[in-house]
Amino acid sequence: MIERGSEVPLHRQLAALLAAQIEGGLPPPGYALPSESELCRLHGLGRTTVRAALRLLRERRLVVTRDGYGTLVRVPPDRELVEIGPGDEVISRAPTLIEEGELGLDELEQVVEITTADGATRRYGADRVRVCVRR
Repeated sequence: MIERGSEVPLHRQLAALLAAQIEGGLPPPGYALPSESELCRLHGLGRTTVRAALRLLRERRLVVTRDGYGTLVRVPPDRELVEIGPGDEVISRAPTLIEEGELGLDELEQVVEITTADGATRRYGADRVRVCVRR
């Protein structure tokens, strides 16, 4: 519930409310949130406030916005297990435009780049990989 007298800004309250619903499974991954105008009406808030709340949810990677579809609950990708060994280097960074397309990255997704001790480099979407240390 949005509390207008709270010290917490309205957009943060709405983001927290929506995040709790998403994390509780409603709506499920892949389903759309209500439209911006519907969220405004449901919560008695202005469009700027609603957009700020949705931006926070995108930054937390709970939702993605798709033109023509609205704001959708993000479907978590399957993760590949990648082992690293002694001398391997792992970095996380912003992707290039080419990597966004090649790796099929979601908005704001980072690249994990692994350079092995022998100089070979592999790149993964950060949400699609789990890195473990080989002993």
